[in-house]
Amino acid sequence: MKTINKVILLGNLVRDTTLNHTHDGRAVCNASVATNNRKTDKPQFTDIVLWNKAAELFVQLTEKGSCVYIEGMINTLTWEDEKYPGLKRNKSEVIVGDFVVLDSKPYNEVKEGDYYGI
Repeated sequence: MKTINKVILLGNLVRDTTLNHTHDGRAVCNASVATNNRKTDKPQFTDIVLWNKAAELFVQLTEKGSCVYIEGMINTLTWEDEKYPGLKRNKSEVIVGDFVVLDSKPYNEVKEGDYYGI
């Protein structure tokens, strides 16, 4: 049987994005997207992760409040709590495969050479 792991989000960035690098030099951007829950009228926050050139481009084109369309897959991390040995923690995040920034930074804030395709 075929299975699918696909997530689509349309929401706003909770904070300004930052670019970090792994010990082996890969670019990574961790961010959070707020979406509305129509039933409770409260926001739902979803952590997203972008890698390499996509991460670099995302950081250049977005800021806190930017409206973004995200396509990706759910990834669940599991680890043991350092403070409480034996207690397992879980965190779900969306690994971004594709994105569209619906209201990017104004053109005058993007430096020459910043834009490039993925």
